[in-house]
Amino acid sequence: MEIKTFYNQLSSRQIGLIGFSTGLVISSAIISKEWMNLGKYTETSERWVSAQDRALKNPEIEHAYNTWLASLENLRGLPLSQKAAEINTRVNTHMTYAYDQNVYNDVDYWASPAESVFFKKGDCEDYAILKYESLRYLGVTDDECGLLLMKTTDHHDRPSGHAMLMVDVSSEKGYICYQLFDLDGTIITLDKLDDTKYLPTRVVNRSTSHPFAGNP
Repeated sequence: MEIKTFYNQLSSRQIGLIGFSTGLVISSAIISKEWMNLGKYTETSERWVSAQDRALKNPEIEHAYNTWLASLENLRGLPLSQKAAEINTRVNTHMTYAYDQNVYNDVDYWASPAESVFFKKGDCEDYAILKYESLRYLGVTDDECGLLLMKTTDHHDRPSGHAMLMVDVSSEKGYICYQLFDLDGTIITLDKLDDTKYLPTRVVNRSTSHPFAGNP
């Protein structure tokens, strides 16, 4: 099925960007977006939850997503950090980075996990949403994972957005532990984020949407 053909069948949809806030494993990808265009978008999980409800009405998409979830079952017994790392690798391998405009004909569309699995394309928040929802399927709670919205600049120094998956692995490690997993395989700790051009601004999951509270 052509992506735009499927979306021409939809009468309405919501769009957006992402975030979470205390402890974490983070997966991310940079996406260039003019911040002047972001003010009209709400930063809540409703954007991808409503998209998920619509997408799953398509039998092909529903089958692809159910197959994806079934493939995660062998991760269920792993420690949280290993689950997150494995899902990070699987999503990064499954998807190809693409701008929302090219995939969904929209400047800032928050794709549902089912859409990302089926179309195998998306930008940073689409990667992060699929990783987050995959963890939730395996029983990880919203107290342990979510998404982080960040401000940054692109290679032309223009304002841009950045979205990440975050997972709190502190209880497993026995101390406050924040790990950042990027799409290129780079892993850094949250305190090292101060040495980058990323500025965390907001945290979002199915339970909450609130400003980033700062490093512990």
